Amino acid sequence: MLLVRDVEAGRARVAEIRKRIERREAVHLIGMAGFGMAGLALLLRERGLQVSGCDAAENRIADWLRAHGFALRSGHDVAHLRDVSWVIRSTAVSDECPEVREAMKRGLPVEHRGFVLPAMPAGQSCVAVSGTHGKTTVA
Repeated sequence: MLLVRDVEAGRARVAEIRKRIERREAVHLIGMAGFGMAGLALLLRERGLQVSGCDAAENRIADWLRAHGFALRSGHDVAHLRDVSWVIRSTAVSDECPEVREAMKRGLPVEHRGFVLPAMPAGQSCVAVSGTHGKTTVA
């Protein structure tokens, strides 16, 4: 059962993320070559943030990200956390990922992309597409 305090905590967390975005704090995306994370990387960069990222997968999205100037590294390494203020992780990234563990050890905020997405539309229009089938054909 969702409790009121959980909703309030979620709102407070989104508000903190919104502040990081407004301050244009450098961010590292773990699992950046997935569909949702790649789109988020693009939106964050359009907001003026310095965006770096990594992924264990080498795929067409990784190629696209690099071709569009993103600093996408292969694999997971704590060295990827240099010069970042916070981290966003994909659902596919385990708590045992070395970057996640190191970020937490350093006290860097580690956010799930599901908390970052609601922070993005501040001051902008937003269109949401939902459903079980056909979402990728809407574009």
